[in-house]
Amino acid sequence: MKFLNPAIWVRVFGALALVSGSVNALAAESIAPDFWDAMDGNAIDIAQGLEIAWGVHLAVWGASILVISLLMRGSALARFGAISVLAVNLAQMVSAGALSNLGYQAGFDGPGALIAVAVISVSLITLVACFRNWNVDAKAESARVSAM
Repeated sequence: MKFLNPAIWVRVFGALALVSGSVNALAAESIAPDFWDAMDGNAIDIAQGLEIAWGVHLAVWGASILVISLLMRGSALARFGAISVLAVNLAQMVSAGALSNLGYQAGFDGPGALIAVAVISVSLITLVACFRNWNVDAKAESARVSAM
């Protein structure tokens, strides 16, 4: 099995989105004060609700990527994976950027930095794997695997 196998990396990316989104939604009460400027009262409740919505959105996206990736092979999977990685990361960057005017901070200190490095690393590896296999023929790929 090759290291840059898009089937594996797209599923790893989907699982990472599913897990990180679920953790964000479930731990919104403790995450919100770390990512938003000093708030109290109703504002912190709104920030927690936004973190829950953001986490659920990312978890559903991750679950969808996982399920769809199980149904695809070859160049279709590579193309789907590349588009999914770009779409998820672009959506996250635009959301964080738009909310930064309202007091949202990316939280890239402490454990947030390690999570960011992991997400960026998996995203880049997945993109490279998908772009390298952009034009792979699914029949040739499955014939090569069955011959082993």
